[in-house]
Amino acid sequence: MDSPWDDAGAPPPPPPPPPRWDPPFISWLLLGGSVALTLAAMALPGLTGITWLLGEQVERGEWYRLLSTVFMHGG
Repeated sequence: MDSPWDDAGAPPPPPPPPPRWDPPFISWLLLGGSVALTLAAMALPGLTGITWLLGEQVERGEWYRLLSTVFMHGG
């Protein structure tokens, strides 16, 4: 049985799909938080004191200190 591609060979494969780009939302969120808190610390000098991670304050319900200390570190 003759194939329709006997003389020309097999048909070319389909082109590959374009590469998929997933935006790095978590990285943007961390970078934005860092920039925002840095600018806020420059505008409000006392801000760094309320972002320190102190166990007593976290036990009293100041849960924001668990995240704010990631962005605000001394120096």
